[in-house]
Amino acid sequence: MACHGDKGQGLTDEWRAVWGEDSFCWNRECHGSNPPPQGFSFPRTCCKAVIGTGTLPTFENGQELFNYLITTMPWWNPGYLKRNEYWELTAYLLRAHGVLPAGVTLDENNAYVFNLHPTSPLPGDRRPDVWFIAGLLAAVAILVFLKNRLH
Repeated sequence: MACHGDKGQGLTDEWRAVWGEDSFCWNRECHGSNPPPQGFSFPRTCCKAVIGTGTLPTFENGQELFNYLITTMPWWNPGYLKRNEYWELTAYLLRAHGVLPAGVTLDENNAYVFNLHPTSPLPGDRRPDVWFIAGLLAAVAILVFLKNRLH
């Protein structure tokens, strides 16, 4: 939708400039407090970026994103799209975030698998080494204890 820009960047000044004299979306005759009969108003806080670094931070996975989209978008008419179109939109956004591989069909059976914010160990994370050493020391302690019990 135009609300989120041509590249998912949001309703930026640069994107609105494409619309010329209609670029000030919150005018009374456009999407302001008194829209025309075929129009609708929306708050100034809408129309955020949906593609790019730091976007979609509140969604853990594809299913959460789908649930949000189907119940809230488009803002003025939630549920306007067909169910499969919401799945296609969710898949598009996941692919744009590098989460959903090409050729994978997204649906309710696999949407939870595709994490929007995968975590990875920090560089130099030494926790695995610590657990290995702790386990090794525990094993040695058990062997020493058993050896002393048998003698």
